[in-house]
Amino acid sequence: MTELTELPPKFYSEARRLIRRLRESQPEQIRMVEGNLKDIVSMRISKLLSYASKGIPINRIKNIVDEEISLYLEVKKLLEAWLHGLEIMGDGDG
Repeated sequence: MTELTELPPKFYSEARRLIRRLRESQPEQIRMVEGNLKDIVSMRISKLLSYASKGIPINRIKNIVDEEISLYLEVKKLLEAWLHGLEIMGDGDG
């Protein structure tokens, strides 16, 4: 399993500030920066979904930042409930 890349502790809030600053001072840079941020976020979400689907405890995930912890816990809980529902449904028509 690949690890999350290390990010600064407040990466997401810093990214929001950067976007706001660029909108005011360098609007031509917005598309590139937003594209890069979307790529980073997409890769991290993909890894977090993979961890959650495997039931990996939060304390075993390296380099998760504070802003991702609540997302991870919520997604993990939803996946566990969904998978539990599949097991129940598997007893019937299957």
